[in-house]
Amino acid sequence: MQNWKIVANMPQTYKKRWLGMDFGYTNDPTAIIDIRLANGELYIDELLYLKGYSNPMIAKFLKSCDIPKYIPIIADSSEPKSINEIKAFGYNVEPAVKGADSIRQGISILNHYQKNITQRSLNIIKEYRNYRWKTDENGNPTNTPIEIYNHAVDAQRYVALKYLQQYKPIISKAFTTKLK
Repeated sequence: MQNWKIVANMPQTYKKRWLGMDFGYTNDPTAIIDIRLANGELYIDELLYLKGYSNPMIAKFLKSCDIPKYIPIIADSSEPKSINEIKAFGYNVEPAVKGADSIRQGISILNHYQKNITQRSLNIIKEYRNYRWKTDENGNPTNTPIEIYNHAVDAQRYVALKYLQQYKPIISKAFTTKLK
C-alpha cells in the first residue's frame, strides 16, 4: 500500500463517511473499517478485527459504536445471507462490487488517495506493511494478492470500488510511504 501515514484521530468534520466490512468467523477475522473523506484525503479507523463474530454480534457491535443506521456499509458480496441478516437490524448494508480485476482496481483507487490511519488501528497498519502480490515465475507481481494481511484492506477496497472513484484525491508527497 502506498501514500499513508499514522494520525492520532479521525476528523470530526468530513465530506462523506462509509464503513467497509469483510466477513470472517473461524479462520479469518471480521474486519469493520470506518472510512471518512475529508479535504480530499481518506481517514481510516479500525473498529473491529476479530474472529468468532456472528451476524447478530456484528449488529450489536455496530450499535455499541453508535454507528448511525443510514451510514452505507459496504460488505463482502460473497455472503448475501450475512448482508441480509445485518440489514434486518436496520443497518444500510450494501454488497461490494466484485469482478474481474476488482482487487487490482480497488487497490489502485485507494493508492490514489493520501490515507491517514489512526494510531489505534494496529491491524490495518500491520496489513499495510505486509500486503503483497503473488509473483510469476520471473518475479513480477501478478494481479492476485497473497491471501494474508488482506482483511482490513479488502473492507477498504469494497468502499473504494463502490464510492471513491467519483472523488478527486489529494496525495501528499511529504507523507508518501512506499514499502518494498
